[in-house]
Amino acid sequence: MRLPPVPGEWIDRSARWNSASKAPPRAASPGDTISSALWAQGLRTLGRSFKYHRPRGLLSFANHDANVIVQQATG
Repeated sequence: MRLPPVPGEWIDRSARWNSASKAPPRAASPGDTISSALWAQGLRTLGRSFKYHRPRGLLSFANHDANVIVQQATG
């Protein structure tokens, strides 16, 4: 579910890495933002509103997407 490669893009499609967490495994490429990696895998609800818990999707594919809330595991 990715757009075709474009000359000069930041995403390195020749390399892949997989998340190692308790959540379902997710794959991404170097240069992916969290938003673009999750969207490419078909995940469309990336957060929920605090008051009414309504689904939230992407605001942008930039690295400052306010609708995406993630938690980084330590250890």
